[in-house]
Amino acid sequence: MKRSAHNSRRQTGFPAAARNVLAAVLMAASAGCSSNSAPGGGPPPPADNRVLGIAANPREVPPPVPQDYLDAAALVRGAGVRGTIQTDTWSVLEPAPGQYALQDLQNGLNFAASQGLQAYVGIQVINTVPKTVPSDLMGVNWNDPQMESRFHALLDAILPLLGNQVTYLSIGNEVDVYLTAHPAEWTSYEGFYEDALAYIHQKSPGIRVGVTTTFTGASGAARANVALLNSRSDLWIFTYYPLGAGFVPNSPQSPLTDFPTMLTLAGTKDVALQEVGYPSSTAISSSEANQASFVTAFFQAWQNTGQRIPFLSFFLLHDLTPSICSQLNAYYGVPPDPAFQAYLCTLGLRHDDDTLKPAWAAFVNAAAANGFPH
Repeated sequence: MKRSAHNSRRQTGFPAAARNVLAAVLMAASAGCSSNSAPGGGPPPPADNRVLGIAANPREVPPPVPQDYLDAAALVRGAGVRGTIQTDTWSVLEPAPGQYALQDLQNGLNFAASQGLQAYVGIQVINTVPKTVPSDLMGVNWNDPQMESRFHALLDAILPLLGNQVTYLSIGNEVDVYLTAHPAEWTSYEGFYEDALAYIHQKSPGIRVGVTTTFTGASGAARANVALLNSRSDLWIFTYYPLGAGFVPNSPQSPLTDFPTMLTLAGTKDVALQEVGYPSSTAISSSEANQASFVTAFFQAWQNTGQRIPFLSFFLLHDLTPSICSQLNAYYGVPPDPAFQAYLCTLGLRHDDDTLKPAWAAFVNAAAANGFPH
């Protein structure tokens, strides 16, 4: 996302405050749902077991009320969405040593279960730019026994909450960005990650574990390091925002060539796409028509992969407001950049006031053509 320290990086993800908008949907909806809602609702899945997700943030103009969160959740479910992503940083999940704040995670998973949603959970020990471990561990090496034992304890608290509905667990978000800026930490992070992966396999063997990287990094300058990091992963996990210089998006047809590259990188393993986004702003040489074309091409590329990409999630349902984008700009520590904010603010498939973009119709039509909803 940022162009200063990470000038070569041309795709991005988001800090937990923005990317975890679906958690807010789930929390609000959980409060408004009957306690009699039965887990696993909806018809049984078809032979095609791919799961479609989207970050179902409500419209922001005027400021949303609880019903708007419920409406957004209902809207995406009607379009075939059966997947949900919940992510948070380790420092938020463990605000003090040995003290855990897991109620938001529990609320979200409870509501997801009531709706028959398959959940993807991310524990962000790295969140793109910063290291996001508890403050007392900031100076501890990744593969230090103290770091590993503390993470085991966190997992002991979290894993019992996940149940059968959580299929995927990511350890670290877009870690290639941070590790490329701190190259001496690649080896120690690999040791930490492999220790965590083995521990999860021991405790919850049904969960598929991976580490999230950007597609640009994994297919570019960080390719060798990302491949080594994923040598023991159950699957490869990417964020996918196809951008060129100045945050100008690549061709809307990019998925048709990028998806085969993803599968080549992953070898015989599956791929999950934690985030997929394409801006619509004319200020960065895009358009709403281009965004809609990207959505259509994306679904076609996904169909072409068969079952190799079993889970993906779009980002976002609604555009973000300029004020939210400014906060994100500050998070990444870069000066205000009109192109950057034009990119951030127009990733939604609908406008921030809930008026439609062509991309929403493209999403609904392509989802239906691909067998969603099911």
